[in-house]
Amino acid sequence: MLLSTQLEVTANGETLKCEHVLWTGWPDRGVPDNYLATLRLVRKMAPFSPCLVHCSAGIGRTGTIVGLDLCQKSLQAGEKVDMHEVVKELRKFRHGSVQTDVQFVFMHAVILKLAENRKAATKDQVKPFFDEYTAYVATRQ
Repeated sequence: MLLSTQLEVTANGETLKCEHVLWTGWPDRGVPDNYLATLRLVRKMAPFSPCLVHCSAGIGRTGTIVGLDLCQKSLQAGEKVDMHEVVKELRKFRHGSVQTDVQFVFMHAVILKLAENRKAATKDQVKPFFDEYTAYVATRQ
């Protein structure tokens, strides 16, 4: 579940308005059940700069969201996405980003769901991945 709160911070006579989004359905060191909610969150934060993303340790859920944002921006620019390279780049700036193997595989699942939604892949084409993914995640959480 995503909870959104509007905040106003005032200091020295200046007021900054910001939105705080709290995702209560994403377990620590795990992955959420909803791929589309993840895509919606990444799309929602895309126009904002600066944007602060954080979780308990600042590497698992945070790294996954920031990595997916990087993937989406690369895809929008017509570039190929190599998830290993995305995580490698993240880890140059934040050691341990994308904390677990399940989070790494989840990133693939989200991008494949995006491809399916954009009609770049059919449901039949991605079904074998999602069948294996579902079974894998069940053993890891």
